[in-house]
Amino acid sequence: MKVSKLNRIIRLSEATKDVCDRVDDNSLPLSIASAISFLKPDNQDEVLHLSDLGYKITTERVERMKKTEKAGKLSEQAMRDILEDKDLVPKQTTPSPAPQPPAQQQTTPPSGPSAPPPIPPSPDVKPEQTVETPVSSNNPEPSVPGPASPSSPPAPDKPPEEKPPPSRVSRSGPNTPRSSWPGTVCGSIFPMCP
Repeated sequence: MKVSKLNRIIRLSEATKDVCDRVDDNSLPLSIASAISFLKPDNQDEVLHLSDLGYKITTERVERMKKTEKAGKLSEQAMRDILEDKDLVPKQTTPSPAPQPPAQQQTTPPSGPSAPPPIPPSPDVKPEQTVETPVSSNNPEPSVPGPASPSSPPAPDKPPEEKPPPSRVSRSGPNTPRSSWPGTVCGSIFPMCP
């Protein structure tokens, strides 16, 4: 036998004879009977009378009756209200706002589940920095600030410079450094994309 069941049986010593009789004939569960035993004897008999009238008794409802009895407000009407769950505060539902006419609605991007969240900027990508190059006396055209990368595109006024194709060097020599092989990137052995 479990300890909790033993404690409930012991608690029935505080219950009225009618409560114990209902436990004996299995018309009242032990858990509910032990909860009822915390009420005053007059209130225990009243709860049994209400159960005969068709009210459903649960341990939660009996616990609410115990709190009401401690406050000194437990009457037959209060018991009926508790057994009908009228004592519970209904959940407050906020009224939905009335739809606005189309002329007054603001156009905002959807922020519900259909709109994906904005993607934060990558910490690896740094914003372009502009570097101003000094104007030399040999260069008649003024320099234009641009990105700091050395492979920036030429100014639109000048035609792009054509680079000669790399010369083919034999890779067979053991003393040839990898960085001098044509078609390689940064000295790696993987070929460059055309």
